[in-house]
Amino acid sequence: MIGVSRLDRVRNEVVRARTGVRREIAARVDMNVLRWFSHVKRMDDERLLKRVAYAFLTK
Repeated sequence: MIGVSRLDRVRNEVVRARTGVRREIAARVDMNVLRWFSHVKRMDDERLLKRVAYAFLTK
């Protein structure tokens, strides 16, 4: 992508700065999970996906 391989041993912060990515991957994943959960929360209570998601949360 930017001509850097794992063997070059360039820090993640440097790669993110070169590519213009501002957030870390973990933060982006967290935001996507919250966005998905927001959709699940608005579903009807009878939907299977909502029942399964809430079953995992209440363990």
